[in-house]
Amino acid sequence: MSLKVIKTKYWTSLLSVFLVYAIAIFAGWSFLHYVNWSISIIWRTFIADVLATIIVYLFSVLFANTSVYDPYWSVIPIFIAFYWLFINNSNDIYLKPLIVAILVSIWGIRLTVNWLRGWKGLTDEDWRYTLYRKKHSRFIFELINLSGLQMLPTVLVFLGCLSIYPSVNVKNEQFNYLDIIGIVITIAAIAIEAISDEQRRVFAKRRREGEIIISDFGSILAILTILEKYPSGGDYISSHLVLL
Repeated sequence: MSLKVIKTKYWTSLLSVFLVYAIAIFAGWSFLHYVNWSISIIWRTFIADVLATIIVYLFSVLFANTSVYDPYWSVIPIFIAFYWLFINNSNDIYLKPLIVAILVSIWGIRLTVNWLRGWKGLTDEDWRYTLYRKKHSRFIFELINLSGLQMLPTVLVFLGCLSIYPSVNVKNEQFNYLDIIGIVITIAAIAIEAISDEQRRVFAKRRREGEIIISDFGSILAILTILEKYPSGGDYISSHLVLL
Protein backbone atom coordinates (compact mmCIF):
# COMPACT_ATOMS: atom_id res chain seq x y z
CA MET A 1 0.00 0.00 0.00
CA SER A 2 1.42 3.37 -1.03
CA LEU A 3 1.88 6.31 1.34
CA LYS A 4 -0.69 8.25 -0.67
CA VAL A 5 -3.34 5.59 -0.05
CA ILE A 6 -2.43 5.37 3.65
CA LYS A 7 -2.71 9.13 4.06
CA THR A 8 -6.04 9.47 2.29
CA LYS A 9 -7.83 6.82 4.36
CA TYR A 10 -8.70 7.66 7.97
CA TRP A 11 -8.33 4.20 9.49
CA THR A 12 -5.01 3.48 7.80
CA SER A 13 -3.83 6.89 8.96
CA LEU A 14 -4.92 6.11 12.52
CA LEU A 15 -3.23 2.71 12.45
CA SER A 16 -0.06 4.28 11.06
CA VAL A 17 0.11 6.85 13.88
CA PHE A 18 -0.58 4.10 16.43
CA LEU A 19 2.32 2.06 15.05
CA VAL A 20 4.59 5.12 15.06
CA TYR A 21 3.96 5.63 18.77
CA ALA A 22 4.27 1.92 19.51
CA ILE A 23 7.73 1.93 17.88
CA ALA A 24 8.75 5.16 19.63
CA ILE A 25 7.61 3.97 23.07
CA PHE A 26 9.26 0.58 22.56
CA ALA A 27 12.53 2.30 21.62
CA GLY A 28 12.37 4.45 24.73
CA TRP A 29 11.55 1.46 26.92
CA SER A 30 14.38 -0.56 25.37
CA PHE A 31 16.84 2.19 26.19
CA LEU A 32 15.64 2.32 29.81
CA HIS A 33 15.69 -1.46 30.14
CA TYR A 34 18.90 -2.42 28.35
CA VAL A 35 21.21 0.61 28.56
CA ASN A 36 22.68 0.78 32.06
CA TRP A 37 24.24 4.19 32.20
CA SER A 38 25.31 5.41 35.64
CA ILE A 39 23.03 8.43 35.68
CA SER A 40 19.85 9.23 37.57
CA ILE A 41 16.53 7.75 36.51
CA ILE A 42 15.31 11.23 35.60
CA TRP A 43 18.14 11.80 33.13
CA ARG A 44 17.71 8.29 31.70
CA THR A 45 14.01 8.94 31.21
CA PHE A 46 14.76 12.23 29.50
CA ILE A 47 17.16 10.56 27.06
CA ALA A 48 14.52 7.90 26.31
CA ASP A 49 12.01 10.71 25.78
CA VAL A 50 14.33 12.43 23.30
CA LEU A 51 14.92 9.13 21.49
CA ALA A 52 11.16 8.58 21.15
CA THR A 53 10.76 12.14 19.85
CA ILE A 54 13.39 11.57 17.16
CA ILE A 55 11.55 8.46 15.97
CA VAL A 56 8.24 10.34 15.82
CA TYR A 57 10.02 13.14 13.95
CA LEU A 58 11.44 10.73 11.36
CA PHE A 59 7.98 9.34 10.68
CA SER A 60 6.55 12.86 10.46
CA VAL A 61 9.09 13.51 7.71
CA LEU A 62 8.13 10.26 5.99
CA PHE A 63 4.45 11.21 6.05
CA ALA A 64 5.19 14.89 5.34
CA ASN A 65 2.97 15.79 8.28
CA THR A 66 4.30 17.41 11.45
CA SER A 67 0.95 16.84 13.17
CA VAL A 68 2.06 13.23 13.69
CA TYR A 69 3.75 14.71 16.76
CA ASP A 70 0.56 16.35 18.12
CA PRO A 71 -0.55 13.46 20.42
CA TYR A 72 2.93 13.28 21.96
CA TRP A 73 2.01 15.98 24.46
CA SER A 74 -0.68 13.85 26.05
CA VAL A 75 0.48 10.28 25.41
CA ILE A 76 4.04 10.25 26.73
CA PRO A 77 3.37 11.69 30.23
CA ILE A 78 1.17 8.67 30.95
CA PHE A 79 4.03 6.26 30.28
CA ILE A 80 6.49 8.43 32.18
CA ALA A 81 4.18 8.55 35.21
CA PHE A 82 3.68 4.78 35.36
CA TYR A 83 7.33 4.04 34.63
CA TRP A 84 8.42 6.19 37.56
CA LEU A 85 5.68 4.69 39.68
CA PHE A 86 6.78 1.10 39.11
CA ILE A 87 10.53 1.76 39.09
CA ASN A 88 10.30 3.40 42.54
CA ASN A 89 7.73 1.00 43.99
CA SER A 90 8.76 -2.38 42.61
CA ASN A 91 7.65 -4.27 45.72
CA ASP A 92 4.57 -2.41 46.91
CA ILE A 93 2.37 0.05 45.06
CA TYR A 94 1.00 2.64 47.45
CA LEU A 95 -2.43 4.15 46.89
CA LYS A 96 -1.38 7.82 46.93
CA PRO A 97 1.21 7.63 44.12
CA LEU A 98 -1.10 5.32 42.19
CA ILE A 99 -3.83 7.98 42.31
CA VAL A 100 -1.34 10.51 40.92
CA ALA A 101 -0.51 8.22 37.98
CA ILE A 102 -4.22 7.55 37.36
CA LEU A 103 -5.04 11.27 37.35
CA VAL A 104 -2.21 11.93 34.87
CA SER A 105 -3.65 9.10 32.73
CA ILE A 106 -7.16 10.55 32.83
CA TRP A 107 -5.78 13.93 31.82
CA GLY A 108 -3.72 12.41 28.99
CA ILE A 109 -6.46 10.14 27.65
CA ARG A 110 -8.98 12.99 27.65
CA LEU A 111 -6.63 15.28 25.73
CA THR A 112 -5.74 12.52 23.26
CA VAL A 113 -9.41 11.73 22.62
CA ASN A 114 -10.03 15.44 22.08
CA TRP A 115 -7.26 15.47 19.48
CA LEU A 116 -8.73 12.40 17.78
CA ARG A 117 -12.16 14.02 17.56
CA GLY A 118 -10.76 16.84 15.45
CA TRP A 119 -8.19 14.88 13.48
CA LYS A 120 -9.06 13.95 9.90
CA GLY A 121 -6.12 11.70 9.10
CA LEU A 122 -2.61 12.09 7.74
CA THR A 123 -3.82 14.60 5.16
CA ASP A 124 -4.73 16.88 8.06
CA GLU A 125 -1.81 19.04 9.24
CA ASP A 126 -1.98 22.01 11.61
CA TRP A 127 -2.24 25.15 9.47
CA ARG A 128 0.72 26.70 11.29
CA TYR A 129 2.99 23.84 10.24
CA THR A 130 1.76 24.16 6.66
CA LEU A 131 2.55 27.87 6.79
CA TYR A 132 6.10 27.12 7.88
CA ARG A 133 6.47 24.65 5.00
CA LYS A 134 5.42 27.25 2.45
CA LYS A 135 7.46 30.06 3.98
CA HIS A 136 10.82 28.29 4.31
CA SER A 137 13.05 26.00 2.27
CA ARG A 138 12.93 22.28 2.99
CA PHE A 139 16.19 22.39 4.96
CA ILE A 140 15.17 25.37 7.12
CA PHE A 141 11.74 23.90 7.70
CA GLU A 142 13.16 20.60 8.93
CA LEU A 143 15.43 22.47 11.34
CA ILE A 144 12.38 24.30 12.67
CA ASN A 145 10.38 21.07 12.66
CA LEU A 146 12.88 19.04 14.67
CA SER A 147 14.10 21.71 17.08
CA GLY A 148 11.16 24.07 17.55
CA LEU A 149 8.03 22.09 16.71
CA GLN A 150 8.97 18.76 18.26
CA MET A 151 12.11 18.71 20.42
CA LEU A 152 11.37 21.95 22.28
CA PRO A 153 7.82 20.82 23.23
CA THR A 154 9.29 17.49 24.39
CA VAL A 155 11.67 19.36 26.72
CA LEU A 156 8.87 21.59 28.03
CA VAL A 157 6.56 18.63 28.60
CA PHE A 158 9.31 16.73 30.40
CA LEU A 159 9.97 19.72 32.65
CA GLY A 160 6.26 19.71 33.45
CA CYS A 161 6.48 15.99 34.24
CA LEU A 162 9.25 16.50 36.80
CA SER A 163 6.61 17.27 39.42
CA ILE A 164 5.27 13.74 38.90
CA TYR A 165 8.49 12.10 40.12
CA PRO A 166 8.30 13.05 43.82
CA SER A 167 4.52 12.55 43.72
CA VAL A 168 4.83 8.87 42.70
CA ASN A 169 7.78 8.28 45.02
CA VAL A 170 5.75 8.62 48.22
CA LYS A 171 6.15 5.61 50.52
CA ASN A 172 3.08 5.91 52.72
CA GLU A 173 -0.69 5.53 52.56
CA GLN A 174 -1.60 8.48 54.77
CA PHE A 175 -3.64 11.25 53.17
CA ASN A 176 -3.67 14.80 54.49
CA TYR A 177 -5.76 17.81 53.57
CA LEU A 178 -3.26 18.92 50.90
CA ASP A 179 -3.60 15.56 49.15
CA ILE A 180 -7.39 15.90 49.08
CA ILE A 181 -7.19 19.49 47.82
CA GLY A 182 -4.75 18.43 45.11
CA ILE A 183 -6.99 15.58 43.93
CA VAL A 184 -10.08 17.81 43.87
CA ILE A 185 -8.32 20.62 41.98
CA THR A 186 -6.86 18.18 39.44
CA ILE A 187 -10.25 16.58 38.77
CA ALA A 188 -11.84 20.04 38.52
CA ALA A 189 -9.11 21.17 36.09
CA ILE A 190 -9.69 18.13 33.86
CA ALA A 191 -13.44 18.82 33.93
CA ILE A 192 -12.91 22.48 32.97
CA GLU A 193 -10.68 21.40 30.09
CA ALA A 194 -13.30 18.94 28.85
CA ILE A 195 -16.15 21.47 29.09
CA SER A 196 -14.19 24.24 27.39
CA ASP A 197 -13.07 21.96 24.55
CA GLU A 198 -16.67 20.95 23.94
CA GLN A 199 -17.78 24.59 24.04
CA ARG A 200 -15.19 25.56 21.46
CA ARG A 201 -16.20 22.64 19.27
CA VAL A 202 -19.86 23.69 19.36
CA PHE A 203 -18.91 27.33 18.78
CA ALA A 204 -16.76 26.44 15.75
CA LYS A 205 -19.53 24.30 14.29
CA ARG A 206 -22.19 26.99 14.70
CA ARG A 207 -19.85 29.66 13.36
CA ARG A 208 -19.31 27.57 10.23
CA GLU A 209 -23.06 27.27 9.88
CA GLY A 210 -23.46 31.03 10.17
CA GLU A 211 -25.23 31.02 13.53
CA ILE A 212 -24.71 33.64 16.22
CA ILE A 213 -24.26 32.31 19.72
CA ILE A 214 -25.82 34.25 22.59
CA SER A 215 -25.53 32.68 26.03
CA ASP A 216 -26.75 33.73 29.45
CA PHE A 217 -23.46 32.37 30.72
CA GLY A 218 -21.29 34.27 28.25
CA SER A 219 -18.83 35.48 30.87
CA ILE A 220 -18.28 31.98 32.23
CA LEU A 221 -17.88 30.56 28.73
CA ALA A 222 -15.39 33.29 27.88
CA ILE A 223 -13.34 32.52 31.00
CA LEU A 224 -13.25 28.82 30.19
CA THR A 225 -12.25 29.57 26.60
CA ILE A 226 -9.41 31.83 27.76
CA LEU A 227 -8.18 29.17 30.18
CA GLU A 228 -8.17 26.62 27.38
CA LYS A 229 -7.14 28.77 24.42
CA TYR A 230 -3.75 27.08 24.56
CA PRO A 231 -4.56 23.56 25.82
CA SER A 232 -0.98 22.44 26.27
CA GLY A 233 0.05 25.31 28.50
CA GLY A 234 -3.25 25.33 30.34
CA ASP A 235 -3.16 21.61 30.97
CA TYR A 236 0.33 21.66 32.44
CA ILE A 237 -0.40 24.67 34.61
CA SER A 238 -3.56 23.07 35.99
CA SER A 239 -2.29 19.50 36.32
CA HIS A 240 1.40 19.59 37.13
CA LEU A 241 1.35 22.64 39.38
CA VAL A 242 -1.10 20.71 41.58
CA LEU A 243 1.26 17.72 41.63
CA LEU A 244 4.17 19.97 42.54
